[in-house]
Amino acid sequence: MALFDDLVSTEILSAEILGVNVVTGLAIGVALVVMPLAAPVLRPIAKATIKGGIYAYNSAAELYNQAASGVTDLAGEVQRELSTTPPAASALHRGRATTGTG
Repeated sequence: MALFDDLVSTEILSAEILGVNVVTGLAIGVALVVMPLAAPVLRPIAKATIKGGIYAYNSAAELYNQAASGVTDLAGEVQRELSTTPPAASALHRGRATTGTG
């Protein structure tokens, strides 16, 4: 039980919180020093990444437009075929002609 009491004690708890605050402060301080030095290196990398994303988006949009156009053309072709096919032949294509024999 003494171990549990030591863990719950305010001295250890406050020391852990203080340690976390110190580490957080140091991380922020290091970031403030390192970021201006790293910015000239990171900027071209960020730009190249953004350009790649835009290129991928444009390529995907073009591919989608081509696919949609192909499906639209195919649907129009099918509609034209259905409009020129006589009704009896079109019923055979659906599976069975309805003759009323039940």
